[in-house]
Amino acid sequence: LLALVNKIAANIGNDSLKSALRCAVTDTIGMKANTDKTEVAGAGTTKPEDGSYWVEFCGFFPYDNPQYFIIVGIHKEDILVNGGAMAGDVFKEIVNYIMWD
Repeated sequence: LLALVNKIAANIGNDSLKSALRCAVTDTIGMKANTDKTEVAGAGTTKPEDGSYWVEFCGFFPYDNPQYFIIVGIHKEDILVNGGAMAGDVFKEIVNYIMWD
């Protein structure tokens, strides 16, 4: 997932995919990953696994000139979770830390 997001961020392929990853953090469930420190882009996933869930959020920033690529993975048992919401929130905290003035 990180390699794919990296290629999209580098505009290898279709620029509309990069725009879609930005839209995922501005207009969909991935909004928890959005921050006012810089423009970010990315996507979250959720995978059921033996009664538990593995969630991920993979993204990059700054959007216009990607410098950082981060993937956050969280394993939770017995509760339904969403990668964009739960792992996206952790992603945002990491971005805020890195971009801290």
